[in-house]
Amino acid sequence: MLINWGYYFAVGHVVEALKIAHGYVAKMPDLEVHLILPQQAPADLARASPAVSRVYTVNPYAIAQEGESSIALACIPRVFDYVVEYDFPEGPAPPAIAPFAELFERRFLARRWKGSSNDRYVLPEGGQPEYDFNATVSLTLPDAARFASPMNDHRGPKIALLLAGGGGAGAYPSLGFWQRMCAAIRREFPDVRFALTGQSGAERRGTYTSSYPRAAVNALFDADAELVDAYDIGLWRQLGLIAECDMLISPHTGFSFLAPCVGTPWLALSGGHWSEYLMNGRPFYCVLPRCERYPCRGFIKPECRVKYGGDDYFECMSDRALEPKIAEIVAGVRKLKDPSFSYEMAVAEHLERVQKGTLRHDAFRFFDWWQAKD
Repeated sequence: MLINWGYYFAVGHVVEALKIAHGYVAKMPDLEVHLILPQQAPADLARASPAVSRVYTVNPYAIAQEGESSIALACIPRVFDYVVEYDFPEGPAPPAIAPFAELFERRFLARRWKGSSNDRYVLPEGGQPEYDFNATVSLTLPDAARFASPMNDHRGPKIALLLAGGGGAGAYPSLGFWQRMCAAIRREFPDVRFALTGQSGAERRGTYTSSYPRAAVNALFDADAELVDAYDIGLWRQLGLIAECDMLISPHTGFSFLAPCVGTPWLALSGGHWSEYLMNGRPFYCVLPRCERYPCRGFIKPECRVKYGGDDYFECMSDRALEPKIAEIVAGVRKLKDPSFSYEMAVAEHLERVQKGTLRHDAFRFFDWWQAKD
């Protein structure tokens, strides 16, 4: 099978591709999956997946200009049993890479079936492969992920913190909020240990916390001697650290999709453009905003549009909006610490909170959830 996920390099999109690969392999254990990713994507993540046999990295913009003469395409076999194309959620491919999508459609042939990634939601027919929505991604971490961390031997609760992703500063909570949130969790769980991770920009093929460069987060370490410094430690060590922890707390970032792929529950500080949609069969808790436009992709409030990318905050990420939710965050930590709190329970509770919330219900996107077919 050839899966073309060669358009967007963000970590979250790579996890989507891995989820799809695992879903097909779960039904066809002998299936050999070849995966196309963009050059800028962290392709090593796919190489750590037992469901992926081979990875090709391409520059879709260059291929769109080079066409059939592209050397990158020449390295990929033309005929497979199955060919799966990325399905753009908001319509056709953007003009700059539409020629790449068209070339993929012409060039790669299927002996049995060819279709889009969204075809997995319909009943298989005409040679279409079956798909397992309950398959989980399980990454095999390399030796590089193992290192001596102060989290390894800690006997109390262990929580990894990721402050932000690669968006504008206004899309993420303030440093002051993080301090107050951690203080509240410590009051409830005095033996908790926090580790702060992220990437300030040097490793763009992994993740980069562009809103918080090293100089900014140093203030947090200076203010809290017990906070474990796991910043700028590299992609694999980040994942090794998160795998050691009881949970990850972060706002919406594609990198956070990796936490459940290494067995770690995610407590998401929800807000901004997108809702959380890929939990990989692990317990989770989303602290939802109170906003009739959330998730606001395409429907962002004018005042938030001005703030995004600047030094001010989305309304839902402001201290004013997040401070009243600290008690709920602490309650979410308590849930995720409870071994009886299952993924199925997390899904049911989350959907109930979504339905009761003043939110843009029809904009919630669920990617291979427990109830995906419903």
